[in-house]
Amino acid sequence: SRDGGSEGAKSFVSQLRSRLRNDDVFYLTQMIPSLANVLHQEGVLGLEAGNDCVNAQQRLQFLLCQFVEAMTESTTVSIAVHLDDLHNADDASIGVINQLFLSTSTRRIFFLASSREDEKLCKMMTNMDNFGAMYKQIKMDDLDELAINKAISELLHLSPRLTRPLSIIAHHKTRGNALFFSRWMVALSKEGLLHPSLNRRRWVWNENEIRMKKVPDDVAMFFRGSIHNLPKVVQKSLFVMACFGASLDGALIESLERALPLQLFTSLNVA
Repeated sequence: SRDGGSEGAKSFVSQLRSRLRNDDVFYLTQMIPSLANVLHQEGVLGLEAGNDCVNAQQRLQFLLCQFVEAMTESTTVSIAVHLDDLHNADDASIGVINQLFLSTSTRRIFFLASSREDEKLCKMMTNMDNFGAMYKQIKMDDLDELAINKAISELLHLSPRLTRPLSIIAHHKTRGNALFFSRWMVALSKEGLLHPSLNRRRWVWNENEIRMKKVPDDVAMFFRGSIHNLPKVVQKSLFVMACFGASLDGALIESLERALPLQLFTSLNVA
């Protein structure tokens, strides 16, 4: 029930708070400000961030491990941690992650990390091997021509024999990059190079036109080109809204529309 869930949450927070010292909570809320709302922390007298720290990096690793350990002891529910784009992490973050991986307190935590193959990932896996940590590596390769043909066949509801010529072009143009391939298919439809035929009652395409169509080598450039193909007023609207971050609510958009000569909602629909 909702009451039971509320009481359970209060109990969890209470246990979590009791397992952390005041100074631990203080420094944790300096790193994670929203944590103060969860732990009801309003500050600890006599402490100032940074004044008692010989090595801030070591303290960061220690406190996060303490926090994770306190969480695992305060609940019977397993915890999942997703680390996305691990290849973009700096050395300090990698150090914290390694410490969490290798800490005995994280045995009830499931880590799911996604990363490109690079030097950082190899070092992390070497550390895990050295400490006997259990892990499973799943390597995601680019789509081969057969996989792309199967995807196009299912997408267009046509037999693989009919979609094979298009899949050959798709694999050559996108080199099997899944994101590139999906956006490339959408672009073909938007540009009318791939469209449904009422006479033939199936999807049709012009292989020569698609083959001649130039595609950037980089998927980021492909996305950039898609944005540049939008009407200028739509690009300007997206530029204005991007200044406020990755998302913004409807009330803010309405206030912006009153202040600027732009139809932001309309532009969003077009985009």
